[in-house]
Parts: sequence; structure tokens; C-alpha cells
Amino acid sequence: MSNLISLIDALLELDAKGALVPHGIGGHARTLLQRCKDELNTRPAPAATDTGLVTVGYVTPGWLAKHCSAHTITAQPTPAWTEAVVTRSQAEAIIAVERAMRKTAEQRLAQSQDDLKQVRADNAALTVEIERLQKINAMIMGDDEAAPRYTTKRMKQEVERATQVMRGEASDREAYVRSLETQLAAARKALEEIASFTQTTDLLWWQERARAALETAT
Repeated sequence: MSNLISLIDALLELDAKGALVPHGIGGHARTLLQRCKDELNTRPAPAATDTGLVTVGYVTPGWLAKHCSAHTITAQPTPAWTEAVVTRSQAEAIIAVERAMRKTAEQRLAQSQDDLKQVRADNAALTVEIERLQKINAMIMGDDEAAPRYTTKRMKQEVERATQVMRGEASDREAYVRSLETQLAAARKALEEIASFTQTTDLLWWQERARAALETAT
């Protein structure tokens, strides 16, 4: 494509110098050639990797340093020469860096979005767990006596009731033990008294005496 553009340029240049005699290439042909050249200049050149740059031609590596002239490229801008020119290799290097930075930024953005989704999922799970624990806490620490499970307050009340019952039973047992001890002491005393009355052999009198001693003890 660049060779075709060069041929068109050469033909138009010869025509402009009047080298094509006697009448040149003609106005219509000249317009068609210029249109073809413009079309070729605006058509992107195929590339192995799409960088977005449009190739308009090729030169030898030393062309920029040795063969640039005021007729093609000028080192300083002028009112007529305003379009800046850079080498494709430099442009590709800049674009490669920018694309790498953009890719890194996109990857970080994607990772941040994944992290955000995970955080939201974790928060949702945590909210569910908190609600579950709050319900358990309400069942344990609540004041509702009719709750399906024992509350702390109810358990405390029942422990106090059981403690009071146990204390009462212990007190009753102690009183009963003291009563038995009193009866035992009275019976021993009665036996001693009965043993002291050796002069009588009346068994009925002994029984009455022992019964009276036991009744006094109770």
C-alpha cells in the first residue's frame, strides 16, 4: 500500500511540474488520483497486534536522521507545518505502558469488586448469626416464665426454692434427731430408775413407770 501511495505522489508531482506533456493527466484523472491517495492514507494498516495506530508509510532506520528535509519534516513547527510526528516504535512503547497500567488497574478493580462481594456475603452471614444468637440470648436471659426453655431468672428462682426446701428438710431432720436423742436419754433415765427399784417385782408398775418416762420425753 505504501508503494502505491509513493507512485501516486510521484505521478502527481510530475503532473504538477508539467512533465506530463502535452496536456498532463487531466483534471478528472488528477482528482481521482488524489482521492485514491487520501483513501489509502486514512485506511489502517494491518498489524499483528492492534495498537490503534495507523501506519501511513515506512522508512529506513536512518531516514529520520539523514534524509529529512524541509520539504517533508521540519524540526520546528511553523504556521504551515503544525502536525506533530512521532515514530511508531515510540508510540507503541507508550501505548504498551498505558495498556499495561490499564490492565493492572482493571485487574485491581475486579479484585476489589470480588473482595467487596465477599465482604458483603460475610456481613450477611454475620448478621444472620447475630440474629440467631440474639434469639438464644433472649430465651436464656428473658423474663418470660412461660418460655419453652428455662430462663436464667426462672432457674435461679427454682434453685432458691429447692434450697429452701432442702434447708427445711434439714431443719426437720435435725429436730427429729434431737427428739430421738431426748427420747433415748429419757429411756436411759427410766431404765436407771427402774433398775434402782429392785425391791419390787411388779412388772406392771415397771411398764407404767417406763411409759411415763417416754411420754415425758416426747
